[in-house]
Amino acid sequence: MGRLFFVGSSLVIALVLCACAIFAYQHFIHSPLQDSTHTVVYNLKPGVGANLMVHQLKRQGVLNKTQAQLLCWWLQYRGLEKSLKAGEYLIPLSITPEKLIDKISRGDVIQYPFTIVEGSTFEDVLQALSQLPKLKQTLQGKSTQDIMTTLGLDVSPEGQFFPETYFYTSNMSDIDILKRAHHLLRSKLDAAWQSRAMDIVVKSPYEALILASIIEKESALDKEREMISGVFQRRLAKNMRLQTDPCVIYGLQKNYLGRLTRDQLKLDTPYNTYVHKGLPPTPIAMPGMKSILAALHPDKSEALYFVARGDGSHQFSASLADHNTAVELYQVAKVPQPIYTGLDLRPVIPNCIGLPKFTPQQGTINDTFDSKRQVYYH
Repeated sequence: MGRLFFVGSSLVIALVLCACAIFAYQHFIHSPLQDSTHTVVYNLKPGVGANLMVHQLKRQGVLNKTQAQLLCWWLQYRGLEKSLKAGEYLIPLSITPEKLIDKISRGDVIQYPFTIVEGSTFEDVLQALSQLPKLKQTLQGKSTQDIMTTLGLDVSPEGQFFPETYFYTSNMSDIDILKRAHHLLRSKLDAAWQSRAMDIVVKSPYEALILASIIEKESALDKEREMISGVFQRRLAKNMRLQTDPCVIYGLQKNYLGRLTRDQLKLDTPYNTYVHKGLPPTPIAMPGMKSILAALHPDKSEALYFVARGDGSHQFSASLADHNTAVELYQVAKVPQPIYTGLDLRPVIPNCIGLPKFTPQQGTINDTFDSKRQVYYH
């Protein structure tokens, strides 16, 4: 009888202890690790097992000794050792063990933002990439051609990377971001091309990309993008030179010092649209979606010229006479006449498509205006 009582008592005690252990584990799993608002960045490297991970978390102050032991047992009991994903994690010290393991099992790693700005050049993008924290740098010292070969592309890099905010993790490289940006560009451009207006002048997605890049650099207001596109496409249809400063500036590269001169408008670069007819050979920047759509859906007006009003907007004109009047109103009166130096260094009228004829004034070079080419000689 006594032995039976002893066995029964032992069973009861065992059940009580088991219940207490279960309660303690449940309390541990669902309770905050610490009463703290601080966070810790923890980098779980590939190949690190559960026990070493727990040891590292203890060393970084996330877990105390008891919590570390309990977490090891819980991981083994649940068979979660192989579900842990490498990466960089932002861990609140107030997190519960259950949510901590869930976070690492899901690979909820830290993501850093990187934005390709509309209108930026490939050089701008590379410079921005080189300054990003936590990103593996693989492109430094490589030529543009080497970079494009790595990407599997045989085109100019300009315009090939879609302006957008991309998120990267600490195990990603600069080439990974460029690949994503290019794939997004191709997807966006191809979809937009399928819904293009049928009467546009551009004949391929690449030509549309070139024109979109010019629109991007010329436009400050979204409502004017289609109007600017229309001006350029009508000039192309009439075999008129585009005469757009951003193309000239791109062609000058580092020789552009902040203001265009009339001598620079005569330099024979592939991107000088005052000298060469048609589109430049490549895009000159990374156009955004609004400029791509504008290139594929130009307005239906008759404007062939535009000039900046000085407030971010433009005055559009259908005739050269009206354009000259607009230039006089919005630009010429605001441009001081420089002293004659023997060199044609006068600044170009900024943001002006279709150069007007100046009336020569004392102290300036006597230019001859060619109305057919709509450029200056002297």
